[in-house]
Amino acid sequence: MNNQYAPLTLLIIAIVNAIIHWNAILNNNKMMVQLSKCPFCLIMGLFLFVSLEEAPIVFILGYIFSFLGDFFLLFEGNIFLVGMLSFGLAHICNAYAFISVSALSFEWIGVFVFILVFIYWTILKKYTILPEYMRKIVYGYLTIISIGFYGSVCLFNNAQWTLSSRLVVLIGYLFFILSDSILGISLWVKTNSFIRFLVMFTYYIAQFLLGLGYVLGLNENQNLIPI
Repeated sequence: MNNQYAPLTLLIIAIVNAIIHWNAILNNNKMMVQLSKCPFCLIMGLFLFVSLEEAPIVFILGYIFSFLGDFFLLFEGNIFLVGMLSFGLAHICNAYAFISVSALSFEWIGVFVFILVFIYWTILKKYTILPEYMRKIVYGYLTIISIGFYGSVCLFNNAQWTLSSRLVVLIGYLFFILSDSILGISLWVKTNSFIRFLVMFTYYIAQFLLGLGYVLGLNENQNLIPI
């Protein structure tokens, strides 16, 4: 594949993969759901690899851990915890990747969203049969995501990134928070094909925007479309 066209091609492949997966969920095609769920994050990781002169290893590791999380969550039983651990590690990688390029400062919006997320999950847990140890895992997981979101807010103090790239990352993290909020309902309150669709719809958009925003922020050319 010509390196000039590789980033755009991979983004298109990722979008097609997402559409196939969303359609499979809505049509209750379980085999296609399983086949199409995992490739997305690997494609986005490859997109980062070919888009930047210096491969962002930590962020790519985040996509690899997300892939493993998607894979393990295909199965039932205790392996679900391995999937959550994988996603936790993915969010640690993502948070580190953005905080390392942010100019950290106190940001009210970051604190507000952090508090709002914890209030939501505190209310939600009253409607679940979630074991106490799982609740602690969920709160730890949410803390990591919130730290990453805070890093995305602090990106607005980094003048080297364009406004568009910073907005893309911020919106991506908001979609991640939304996705995990819907996932909590799907796992522990009620679920149906539409709720599962919403989980994966917001999840793929989040993963897509985080990767795209990161590349736009670090790519001096700011151009993924070869002309």
